[in-house]
Amino acid sequence: DPFVATQRQTKLKLAYAINRAIKNRKLLRAATASMLDLAPRKIAHLRSYNLRDFSVEELAGFLTALNRSEQAGDHRSH
Repeated sequence: DPFVATQRQTKLKLAYAINRAIKNRKLLRAATASMLDLAPRKIAHLRSYNLRDFSVEELAGFLTALNRSEQAGDHRSH
């Protein structure tokens, strides 16, 4: 089914971008779980590209949340 294949490819691209953002920011699983309001187990699934339980919309929302958080938090002076 071409739709399923396209959806799978979109999920993989989003997960790759999410995982890259997590890695670049050196976020721990607990911090990522808190930021995305997910159980740490679900973060483990996301990190290992086990995307069966995630929708494209959810993944896009996670990426948006990570980007917003980075813009809001990483430029503050301590």
